[in-house]
Amino acid sequence: MPRWKPWTLELFMDKVRKSDGCWEWTGARDANGYGITWFRLKQERTHRLSWHLHFGAPGALHVLHRCDNPPCVRPDHLFLGTRSDNMRDCSDKGRTPRAKINRDTAEYIRRCCKAGQTQASVAAKHGITPTQVGRIVRGTCWKPARHL
Repeated sequence: MPRWKPWTLELFMDKVRKSDGCWEWTGARDANGYGITWFRLKQERTHRLSWHLHFGAPGALHVLHRCDNPPCVRPDHLFLGTRSDNMRDCSDKGRTPRAKINRDTAEYIRRCCKAGQTQASVAAKHGITPTQVGRIVRGTCWKPARHL
């Protein structure tokens, strides 16, 4: 028997402040203001969880905000889109993606970790999370350059 309770719509809504406009997540938020919580043993943004609880799993699609309010979890303020849709929506709303690293930096991060530096120390130097460093090292983002 698990020690944790699976998310239900009722448990989720206990952490939401409803208004006539946005429904804001009152729990933890990340550095960009998005609500975050644990779902199925991984950290998840709450607008994605809201979509999942109201409509079903979004799969590989992104969950975007019509209202452009990161902590909003109101289902009718959310819509699905591809990564390209998300980038276009971001640009249309006057925001620019904030990539903190480029391909050269990713290669440097891989070399640092291979040389024995911890992911936490490398992350601190570059202003990213240790989780992001792990993704770079494993090649799940910023795939290693292919040398011919």
